[in-house]
Amino acid sequence: MSSKLEQLRADLARHFADQARPAADAIAFDAPGDPSYEGSRAARIFARLPTWQAFAPGLLRVPQGYLDTDLLGFLQPGGFAYFLPGLLWHALDLDGPDHNAVLADAVVFGLTPPDHWLLGALDDPDLRAGLERQGVPATRESLVDDPIRAQFAAKIAGFSPAQRGSVARALDFLADEYARRGHDNAPRRALDALWGRYLGAAPTPADGRQA
Repeated sequence: MSSKLEQLRADLARHFADQARPAADAIAFDAPGDPSYEGSRAARIFARLPTWQAFAPGLLRVPQGYLDTDLLGFLQPGGFAYFLPGLLWHALDLDGPDHNAVLADAVVFGLTPPDHWLLGALDDPDLRAGLERQGVPATRESLVDDPIRAQFAAKIAGFSPAQRGSVARALDFLADEYARRGHDNAPRRALDALWGRYLGAAPTPADGRQA
């Protein structure tokens, strides 16, 4: 494990140590009485974790062996914000044993403003053709409504500058790793869209003291 990864994890642990845990019914979009609903499964997994530090990628594993990272999309803004440091903690180690690279893709997607990722999606000819068949204009405005934007804003609204800096530095590390491996660089797009402006916020030096 690299010293850079260890430093980033220390950064997350320091700045998110006192993150307030939301109430159990504010963690995921649940559907009581319908255990097959993915939001209900997300609620069962995350609501029983006492702290964000207790998260492990294996909790998302399904019997077929893969990680069901779609469950992250069913976290309420408060649930996503609370568990984000735990998600990033594991996502930073792309070579980890629990399909961490798949987790990283999902976490980065959750941190990318919806208007921005749709710019790329609208370049997909299959998506555009599907929209046209449904009579839906292939525009950003046709796909992103105000509630989606509001939900994204709510995810990060409570983060302090130091916490935003921790997230930004984690994304910067992932962007370098994605580039080195020749992966589609979604972390860099997230930085360009929003998080890059926080890269200089309250870093934790290697000796662990507050900057």
